[in-house]
Amino acid sequence: MYSPYSTYKVVARRVTALLLGFIAFPFVFTTKRAQLFSYLHRMWLKTSDKPVWMAQSQSVFRKIY
Repeated sequence: MYSPYSTYKVVARRVTALLLGFIAFPFVFTTKRAQLFSYLHRMWLKTSDKPVWMAQSQSVFRKIY
């Protein structure tokens, strides 16, 4: 149903997230800081076209059972 991204695409997304994090560092002291870094964190975690929240909930379910 959901297809995983290629290694190249995952690495490219993570490099982009790092670059945006470095560029956005001066905005650390603004009120939108949490939204920005939350977006970057989701971008870092995404390795397939499955929504991040679904992948995380399924991984927690596997750890419980």
